[in-house]
Amino acid sequence: MPFPYTFPFAFFTPDTYRRQYLFEIRDADGRLVRFLSSVVGGRVETRLNEPGEIRFSVPVSDAGASALAGSNEIWVRDDQDVVLGKYRIAERVEVNEPGGALIQVRGFSYLANLADEFIFSYSATAYVYQHLEAWVALQQGATPITVGTLAASVAWASVTVNIEEPTTILQALRLVEETLSFDSMFYVGTDGALNWSALSADDYEGKQLQLRRNLRSVERSVFYNRQATRLYAYGSNEGGTRVKLSDSDALSVDYIDATWARWKYRKQIVVNHLDAGIGARGQTSYALSYVETDEDLAAYAASDGSDITFLAADLETELSTVLNSYDSATGAIDADVTIPAVSGVKDTVIYMLYGAY
Repeated sequence: MPFPYTFPFAFFTPDTYRRQYLFEIRDADGRLVRFLSSVVGGRVETRLNEPGEIRFSVPVSDAGASALAGSNEIWVRDDQDVVLGKYRIAERVEVNEPGGALIQVRGFSYLANLADEFIFSYSATAYVYQHLEAWVALQQGATPITVGTLAASVAWASVTVNIEEPTTILQALRLVEETLSFDSMFYVGTDGALNWSALSADDYEGKQLQLRRNLRSVERSVFYNRQATRLYAYGSNEGGTRVKLSDSDALSVDYIDATWARWKYRKQIVVNHLDAGIGARGQTSYALSYVETDEDLAAYAASDGSDITFLAADLETELSTVLNSYDSATGAIDADVTIPAVSGVKDTVIYMLYGAY
């Protein structure tokens, strides 16, 4: 599930940009080709288990503009001499603006390399680190990704993978991540190594925001005084998700404990107001017999169905439920759900949640 975090460069003059960041163009072997001296704006986006992306513009007259091509890469370095990110050039577009011609550049982090490498056929039951070693060995690119640091719970997880049609290595990584019994985050660092960490229920939300970069310079270019609120997400000891909302002066406003956030997946269930037995006046303590076969339940719910829960439309009120039977192989479920009240003039919505953190 993607969770983007974006920070603006907000560079309006060469002097402003030089004090905070250095844009380097390097070849595929990491050798410096040119500097960019007049980057005028852009942004960086990082998403959970997705390639990071950089976008910026530079005048055509910039001495380094001609090097923004081919297999060259963009390295972004802060004023502490820390490389914040390395990106391969994916798109270069020249546009005419009132102030002069600009080159708009788009680049992707090293994780994108694995979106261009394919696994054509693969079937094995092995530890995750063994799958990774087999897959990175298939790479054909000039700058292959290596296996870096893996959390023990990830590296030694036994997973069965069957690939019968061309699949990118990145897609295979996502397949493994979905198979694990816990949430995790993988990324390729600036050293070109694939790292993989486990996420616990208490820190899952916070780690989605983790950029794995030195953020000291980044924070200086985020204008909090222009934002209505600041949002902080983190886990609670009860396993739920707690959200802190603060105003632009960092004064705490509220805490919200979201019941629905204890589950990864949910589905909407609609009770038709025309169903027999409801009547024009509606019903209280309405007994819903929920009998379905759902392949998503088979894939993501607990094998005994113990994490399957039904909530009212507010996604807070838990509904009394009797689970008569559940088949984890097919996702066939038979449950009796008591809804406090259903309308006789409009449909009633409830939710089924499963895949608890």
